[in-house]
Amino acid sequence: MPIIFKSKLSSSVANATFVDKTVDDIKKGVLGLYKVTIGESGYVSDVQDYLNEIADTTGQVFQSDPNRKAYSSNNYITDGDNRKVAIGKLDAQAFVNATNISTNTSNITNNTRTTFANEDIADTSVITKSDTLLNQVRRVSGDGGAITVAAALFGDSSSTTDGVVIVLRGFHATNTVSILNSSSTQYGCALNGDAVLGLYDELELMYDSVVELWIEQRRNF
Repeated sequence: MPIIFKSKLSSSVANATFVDKTVDDIKKGVLGLYKVTIGESGYVSDVQDYLNEIADTTGQVFQSDPNRKAYSSNNYITDGDNRKVAIGKLDAQAFVNATNISTNTSNITNNTRTTFANEDIADTSVITKSDTLLNQVRRVSGDGGAITVAAALFGDSSSTTDGVVIVLRGFHATNTVSILNSSSTQYGCALNGDAVLGLYDELELMYDSVVELWIEQRRNF
């Protein structure tokens, strides 16, 4: 819910916009749990806290996790809070959000679609790739004329993250790039028929580390 410029700020609007919480967390009592192995301890002294922690994928999964999220009993804004208290609660939530973002920077970056300048590919050679960027757009053209890439079109993919997606986009009308169905080759590609990439033609492939193949997802031609 956006806050409109110069509009009256109420606790309900602030909670819905910044805090996502309007009531106290409820803990009626503490229940112990015996005869389990959690981290380095065989005893869970507070089951509710432990459930909170195992639901928190940011931190580690065991009791007394130093990186767990804070489950405060009153971290939301109420009517009647003075300005200092309200700002303090918003600031505390902002800190939690900033920490969650900073500890997941690599995941956020790797999920961003990354584009690359055109690469001239020599005949029977491989196309450059990143093993960790999950979403890549790579412009390609033949080096000096029409070419056909190697059967293992991205070379050795043994270190490539499972699920990496690469969109190959043709960058030249006559210096085309041919990609042959090579599903019998390690790190080859399983295509719905051979593909020739001319200007603006696109072929999307996803890496499957189980079968060690690049699988066609779509094409626009």
